[in-house]
Amino acid sequence: EPGTLLLLPWALALVAWTRTVLTVLYSSAEFYLLHSDAAHFLNEAFTSAADRPLDVFTRRLRAFLLFAIPVGVLTWVPASLTLGRIGPLAGLGHSAWIALFGLGVFRLWRAGFRRYESALS
Repeated sequence: EPGTLLLLPWALALVAWTRTVLTVLYSSAEFYLLHSDAAHFLNEAFTSAADRPLDVFTRRLRAFLLFAIPVGVLTWVPASLTLGRIGPLAGLGHSAWIALFGLGVFRLWRAGFRRYESALS
């Protein structure tokens, strides 16, 4: 279908951006929790949730995975967009949300990096 081919680059870009945002979010925990495996634990916990379709989760957990820790945007939104389950307007709303969330995550990372003191210095 021609419409799907037009949405595919958008969906792939959304996946790439969301993966970057989530990786930076999980890594930011390391600035505040020294000598921890928080980034690895969070990455494993939430990415494994992203590997499953959101339809298997309850409505509340699905909302949490879309808006609080947006791992649902990693797989569900791009797949739903290309399959026609959500319209371009809903996809645009999710894209705007993850873009704003990403900007906040990068600000958090920068603030943590500024206050970080190396154990060797």
